[in-house]
Amino acid sequence: MHDFTLLNYKINTNDIIVMLTYSFASIIYALCLIFRFSFGLYRFFINLKTKKFMLKKISLFILVVLTSFTVVGQKKCKFDFEKEDKISGNKMQYLNYSSIMGGIKIQIGNNGPRSYFNFGYDMVGDRYEVIKKESDTLTIRLANKALIQLLAIENTKGITHIDAARRQVNTFYSPMYYMNEEQLKLLSESPILAFRFLVEGKEYTVELTDKKAEKIKEGFDCLKQNK
Repeated sequence: MHDFTLLNYKINTNDIIVMLTYSFASIIYALCLIFRFSFGLYRFFINLKTKKFMLKKISLFILVVLTSFTVVGQKKCKFDFEKEDKISGNKMQYLNYSSIMGGIKIQIGNNGPRSYFNFGYDMVGDRYEVIKKESDTLTIRLANKALIQLLAIENTKGITHIDAARRQVNTFYSPMYYMNEEQLKLLSESPILAFRFLVEGKEYTVELTDKKAEKIKEGFDCLKQNK
C-alpha cells in the first residue's frame, strides 16, 4: 500500500477508490432520476396529446352524427317541375300526386311568392257547372283538427271528354286555390284527413289514406322550405 503527500495532506489510496466509487454511484443515481423524470414528462405529453386526439375524434364523431340527423330531418326536396324566371328570379315549382280516392289528382306548388293547391277530378256526364272565383271554397280538415278554407282564384269550367274504359262521358275539372303562409305552415305540420269542395253550391268530399296524406304533408313542407 502506498501513501502520497499532497499539500501537506496524507491521502490513502483506499480512500480515493471509495470516493471515486461513491461519486460514480451518485452520477448513475442522478442520471437515473433524470431519465425517470424525462420519461415521466414524455409519457405525460404523449397522454395529453392522445387525449386531445381522442377528444378531437369524439367531437368529430358527434358532429357527423348530428349532421346526419339534420340531413335526415331535412330531406332534400325533389320537385316534379322546377324553373326560375330569368327576369324576376321567381321560382315555379310543383309536386304531383295521383291515385287519390276516386281518381283525383293533386298538384301543390310555388309560383313566385305564392303557393297554390290544385286538384283535378272527373264528374260523370256532360256538365256545365262552373267553379266560381272567390265564391266556391275548398275546406281542408287536418289530423290535428285544424280547419283550413281556401278560395278559388279563378272561374273554372269543366272539360268534357269520353271515358273509353267505362264507355261514358265525363267532365274534368281542375280548380286552383292559393294558400297564404300561415295556411301553408299548418298544412306542413299535420296530414290532411279529408277535403270538401263546392261546385255551384253542391258539396263533394274526398278522404285521403294515411300514407298518401303523409306524403302530401311532406310536399307542403318542401314548399315551405323553398319559399
